[in-house]
Amino acid sequence: MSEKKDSSENGAGSDLLSSLIGKKVVIIGHNDGHTRDEGVFSGFDGTVLFIRSKDLRGRVRHLYFPLRNVRLIEMIDEP
Repeated sequence: MSEKKDSSENGAGSDLLSSLIGKKVVIIGHNDGHTRDEGVFSGFDGTVLFIRSKDLRGRVRHLYFPLRNVRLIEMIDEP
C-alpha cells in the first residue's frame, strides 16, 4: 500500500514557495517595517527562507529569513 504525502505536512503554502525557487523576489520583514531585501529565491526548509543577492560591490550574498520575521514575499516580473 502506498502512502500519499499530505501537502499540509510541510506547512501551508509550501507548494507556492516551491514555485518561487529561481525567481527574483522581494522579501519585506515586519520587525521594523523597513527591512527589504531583493534577490533570487533559492529555497526554504519549512521555517527559513533563503535568497541570493548581490551587494553594491557585486559580491554574491546568501541571506536567510526566519518565516516569523517575514511580512511579505513579492515576485518581481522581469521584462
